[in-house]
Amino acid sequence: MNYVLLGLIALVLVTGLVAFGVGHKRWSWGTLIAAILVLLAGTGYLYVAARLAAYEWSWTRFVRGKQEQLVKAEDALAPDRNDGWRLKPIAGMKPLEQLAEEQTRWQRALDRIDTWRGRSFEKASFEPPKTDGQTGTLEIPIGDPPPPPAEGEAAVPVEPVKPADPPIDPGATVFLFEDVPAQEGGRYLGEFQVQTVVTDAAANRYVFTVTQTEPRDAYDAAVWNQTYDSVTVYDRLPGDRWLAFSKTGGLGDDEAAMPTPTRLTIEQVEALLQEREQQKEFLSEIDRHETIADKDEWERIRGRLDSGEDLPGSYWGLVRFKEPFTVAEDLDVEEDKRSFAPDEVAEFDLQTAFDLADKGQVTIEEVRYRRPLRDARTFMHGSRIFSTPERGDANAAQDGITADGIAALLATLRRDLTTLDASTARLQESRTAVETELRDTRGREQRLTADKQSWDRDAAAAERMAEAFAAEAARTAKEFDRTERAILELATEYRNAIARLVERIDAEAPAPARPANAP
Repeated sequence: MNYVLLGLIALVLVTGLVAFGVGHKRWSWGTLIAAILVLLAGTGYLYVAARLAAYEWSWTRFVRGKQEQLVKAEDALAPDRNDGWRLKPIAGMKPLEQLAEEQTRWQRALDRIDTWRGRSFEKASFEPPKTDGQTGTLEIPIGDPPPPPAEGEAAVPVEPVKPADPPIDPGATVFLFEDVPAQEGGRYLGEFQVQTVVTDAAANRYVFTVTQTEPRDAYDAAVWNQTYDSVTVYDRLPGDRWLAFSKTGGLGDDEAAMPTPTRLTIEQVEALLQEREQQKEFLSEIDRHETIADKDEWERIRGRLDSGEDLPGSYWGLVRFKEPFTVAEDLDVEEDKRSFAPDEVAEFDLQTAFDLADKGQVTIEEVRYRRPLRDARTFMHGSRIFSTPERGDANAAQDGITADGIAALLATLRRDLTTLDASTARLQESRTAVETELRDTRGREQRLTADKQSWDRDAAAAERMAEAFAAEAARTAKEFDRTERAILELATEYRNAIARLVERIDAEAPAPARPANAP
């Protein structure tokens, strides 16, 4: 619309200029009209300029308002009317950058304090153990029950759903809390170990038998004297329990923030625990080194050696010979043979000592445990014991004893896995082919079954039709017999009637004259 007004005003102005040009030499009506038109054009231009200025001012005020809102939201600043409209901070507000820094700081604090990252199960019931050594019962709901039917609607029968596997396995440790906030008196019920798990599908609950991990104290005795209908079960506690249970205040100006400790992953913790267990096992083996076993343990040690539970060479026996004995009589080299006289004492590995004792050649006087030596290189790459070359055997190098290490065993396992994968693939292909054949066979069986049903229906229809044909044939035969007898009777009657008619004709009509003989 503004452009139309500008066009009309420009047209009036041009018309006025043309009128001035025509009547500038003398006063005339054209000059008067031109002057009026010029005044109207000037007035129109003033009006349009005022409108544009008003639009520009409203737009500037709108933009300024939006800028003030942005500055207020982003930087917490507002113009001060008493100070030349300069931007100044707003009391009680913080800029976005500062809020982001505080959010990051509080998030770090939350990550450090709120470490409830394990699974939790709510609305569980708990019956504590009565005394030390007894078990308690923990019941966790399997899932939410179906909603009740609305008023006026019949209950829709719901098929029972097969419950999933229990969420907690036997041997796991759980931590129980009351379903009441700590500010309202909620208490920590303790740490328990799961013994057995039973799924009660009828009650829609998992039933766990739990035992306490430590002897009860005064606090445990106070909180375990009742049955709890609603508790929360956690499978892990936070790392910093004091910070998790206590409300901390803000840091002062002269206090330095405590650095956030580096959090370990579950894999790192398991690796540390595994390494610690290996160290304990290694130290226990060192403590057992050169220890003498009781005589009552000898038979059990022998059983463990025979079953492979203990490594050969772990136990050694000190024996006393009863008669002369030569070790390794089958050796070709005389220097390698060793002879023992009666009452001579020697030391053999326990299995050899038991063999000699069973033959009545020695008496075992002492059994001693010795820690097996472990070489990392041999453990990884294995070793090989070659036969002696003095035997003169050209294949002595091939007759050695090879002990595979972890690397060889790993390569063997990988080859076996490759073979198993190939076998699995072939079995899968065979299974697919068999399933395809079974589907085709089932399809043929279904088609043959359908054809047999059709054939049975056709046979039944054919039997009914044959019976109908037989009945119709019998009825037709009877009708034919009746018709034949009727025909015979009618023929007889017809012949009789013809005979009677001929007799009457012969009786009433004169005899025909004989024709004259021809001359």
